[in-house]
Amino acid sequence: MDIIVSEIPPEGVSVQSSRDQGWFRRQAPDEIRRQFDAESILFYCIVDRMGRQVTIKGTVHLRLTASCTRCLEPIGLSLTGDFFYTMNPGRPLEDRGGEMELTMNDLEVGLYNNDRIDLEPILTEQVFLQLPIRTICGEGCRGLCPVCGTNLNRGACEHGMNAKAPSPFAVLRNFKVTKKR
Repeated sequence: MDIIVSEIPPEGVSVQSSRDQGWFRRQAPDEIRRQFDAESILFYCIVDRMGRQVTIKGTVHLRLTASCTRCLEPIGLSLTGDFFYTMNPGRPLEDRGGEMELTMNDLEVGLYNNDRIDLEPILTEQVFLQLPIRTICGEGCRGLCPVCGTNLNRGACEHGMNAKAPSPFAVLRNFKVTKKR
């Protein structure tokens, strides 16, 4: 999904695209792929040019399913995020060789070269930035019993709410170190 900068008209370019579950699975790292299942991904942006500087303003909308991190029940997620990029012509920092210190301006401005901007990395970045760190089915989710694994949202178990799984380090409780003289 490339934009040719010199071909951007004065009124800008509108880009709308969608991605499917297969795209998500190919792009996502293993950990994210195991945690989320994408149903639909919609991407919309407006690309404007002012001289050689390009701005990209848009929205990404995701419909996903995931497992609750407390009770492991499947939940549906609908996530929307807005983004804004400023792009200037130049070579990427990694192509400049050697080490260099970044300024705040370097972090807020992207670079393009050869009169071309590839929107695919922006779309990919925005999709993964929208994903929550933890997914919870509800604030009142009681989770699983740490001893027997019963879903406490469906009913109680014999271990109660304050049950704790035995520590794998409990065997070290009686471990003693003696100093050599």
